[in-house]
Amino acid sequence: MKTKIRLSIFCLVICSITACNPLKKGDWEKTGRSLLRLDPDMYAYHDIIVLPNQGCEGCISSVENYVLTNFPELNATRIIFTRISSVKLLKIRMGDSIFHAPNVIIDSTNLFEFPQTEATIYPLFIKAENKKITDISVQSPENMH
Repeated sequence: MKTKIRLSIFCLVICSITACNPLKKGDWEKTGRSLLRLDPDMYAYHDIIVLPNQGCEGCISSVENYVLTNFPELNATRIIFTRISSVKLLKIRMGDSIFHAPNVIIDSTNLFEFPQTEATIYPLFIKAENKKITDISVQSPENMH
């Protein structure tokens, strides 16, 4: 009986964890290919932040503020700005030092492909190791702190 209860709890926990991240690993392949189109050396970075310029305003502005505040510590993080409505406004908002930094990509032609259509309005945090994506998390209103 205790084994059945433990197994049920374990299954419930696993289901809860996997339900929180709607992105499936199979969806990551096109994202990985688009990262390499933007920069063949993309996987030299283990942490990648993708910021769409249009979408969930609160989500995007909170990550933009994080980048502005912590930029000196993010030199080992690749930052991609995509779905840009105005390059000029982005440059004004983020500043010259971030806009022209070597770890920043301005994807003005929208080469970056989000793993799923539902994710296109949210910032993404991508982890990579051994030239592969190991995790993608979405910054959405449900998981903002």
